[in-house]
Amino acid sequence: MVNKSRLFTVIISLLFFLSTLQSCQKSFFDEDIEDTNTPEIVETAKLWFYSNVKNPSKEHELNLNNLKVEWNKYVLTKNNAGQTIVTAPISNYNKNIEHYTELSFMINHEKQSFGLVKLYIGDLRKDFVQLYLYTIDGKLFKKGIYNTKSKTFRIESLQNKISNNSKKKSSLNPKLVASLRLECPSGLVFNPTINVCDFPKNVLDDWKSPFYWKYIYDDGSYDYGPAINEIDEVIVPPPSNSNGSFPSTGGGRPFPPGNGNISPTSGGGIPVSPGNGELPSDAQQRIESDNQPNSTPWRNLGIDIFSKLNKITPLYILNEYGDEVPNPDAYNCHYYSFQLLNPDDSQFSPAWPYWANIPNTSGYVRLEQGSLIQVNDRIIYFTIDSKGKYGVSHSGIVIEVINGYATKVSSKMGEYEIIEHHPRDIPAIYGLMQPFIYHNETNKPTRVYYRRK
Repeated sequence: MVNKSRLFTVIISLLFFLSTLQSCQKSFFDEDIEDTNTPEIVETAKLWFYSNVKNPSKEHELNLNNLKVEWNKYVLTKNNAGQTIVTAPISNYNKNIEHYTELSFMINHEKQSFGLVKLYIGDLRKDFVQLYLYTIDGKLFKKGIYNTKSKTFRIESLQNKISNNSKKKSSLNPKLVASLRLECPSGLVFNPTINVCDFPKNVLDDWKSPFYWKYIYDDGSYDYGPAINEIDEVIVPPPSNSNGSFPSTGGGRPFPPGNGNISPTSGGGIPVSPGNGELPSDAQQRIESDNQPNSTPWRNLGIDIFSKLNKITPLYILNEYGDEVPNPDAYNCHYYSFQLLNPDDSQFSPAWPYWANIPNTSGYVRLEQGSLIQVNDRIIYFTIDSKGKYGVSHSGIVIEVINGYATKVSSKMGEYEIIEHHPRDIPAIYGLMQPFIYHNETNKPTRVYYRRK
């Protein structure tokens, strides 16, 4: 059986070396989402990162669990394939002028998401520094020398050594016992993005080689990988925001966690799939339950809205020993709006008893098309997440109505403050301003109103 984590490592290591030109890319979503100050791919990068970051399994691995990514300092570039690369500095790993770390993220043409962490060791004002590449779970898989002038990366081989005492049995961490250098059939080259021999037209020029490796492990599993030794240097963009010197630290603010292996999920931060039939089954909600806003000051900020707000209920606080621990008083938009947790919330964590991932609408009725909105009605927002799933993204309480139209909502922004805003004046990550979003050949609502029974 192929070890998927190692296969994933090989793929992402190849896709990120090739970014060169700065540009923007079309939104990841198929729908036309209004322009904001932050491109949609940056929002998608945040969703992907906080949904996939993991604790290290070994002491020598990089601990990425509590990264502080400075998303407001993102940089966009394009690789040779025309795919947009997002990079952003990681403030709490940038200890001094000779230690700079950043996150890189991209979506390929098949809409698959990839990411890695790049660690530069050395003075970035000098000609050469060391560059280490880590997977999102902290595993080092490439290292070498980065030329800051030519922007090229000379790779050092990190091939695992064959273990002398490895045994033929399954294990959680299988050891490499053999490496076979193979050659593709005549006319084909190895395609590292799918780990098979492929037609040359389907492979980036930087990685065209007929040779590849088969790595065999002591548990009988195996991986395929490119013949890295065939490659001398590859182009890598300069560190984002470095400008030849170490960027300022501080100001890094993590986005609320995603539905990965860290803490609670969404609920005022990241769209997740709602589960257990919570979604409305039709798209007949009255289109004009809220009218066009006169302005959208919050939405125009994009995800930078959080930099304008205070974190009033942080997910983590310091205990008496100075250690970060879960904050049992943290609550989010869904708990603020509905006050109850959903018993069907499979991702509920007792460490955060007031952090609801799915709004509990058991004491409410969904308003049908044509209903007039009233003060104290509830609103639930829906969008499509980075995995293409339609689900709940945010919720709030209606606090102002004019002629039956909701004109102002009060909602809590994840760990941050409670704000007042027009129903459509929310960051694009929470949903469209339009009443419907197209998903699976069906128009589905982006905002649904509820009223107490």
